[in-house]
Amino acid sequence: MTNSDGTAGAGKGGRRARSERETAPEKSKRGGRTTLTQEIAQKLQNLWFLAGQNEVAITDEEICSQVDISFGQLRGWLQRNTKPVDKDGKKGHLGMRDIRTRARARTKFQYLQGILQEVRAASADGDHRTAMDGYEWLLAKQFPKSYGPNAETEPEKGDVPEVTITLDGQQKSFAEICRDMEKGQHGAGPPSETA
Repeated sequence: MTNSDGTAGAGKGGRRARSERETAPEKSKRGGRTTLTQEIAQKLQNLWFLAGQNEVAITDEEICSQVDISFGQLRGWLQRNTKPVDKDGKKGHLGMRDIRTRARARTKFQYLQGILQEVRAASADGDHRTAMDGYEWLLAKQFPKSYGPNAETEPEKGDVPEVTITLDGQQKSFAEICRDMEKGQHGAGPPSETA
């Protein structure tokens, strides 16, 4: 069956036109889904990176429309951590979650690099307060357990030597004095330090 323009029609048992087959995304043998190729994976990685660079958030749905895949397909690839295949049918070494994580890490790196350049420029201009605030912020973001707002303030055992204090003629460790104070058993005289 042919259409008025001379291409093959899609009647009963008909086939799609040759030009349609050439431009259509590559389909897998199961259920007509798009195959994750290296080209599609590279486009997605670049768009995820650009989405992070943009001041206006770009959603995964919008990225899918740019790559001409459905959001459900992308979600499935991410959930299964599907590895893209090259033209020879060999699977790549990174799955989709890994590819998206790398794109986002690249974005973070560029932002942090820009912030560090601004901090260094402030220091070079003599604005040391801004520079110190910037370095403090960078440390808190990079090492949150040590420098973040919820950083551990108590030293771990073995980090600080034990300090003993003489209080009312008795030598006690600082921890013992704190426990005694909690129980209400502290002395009246000023302590003298001995190490």
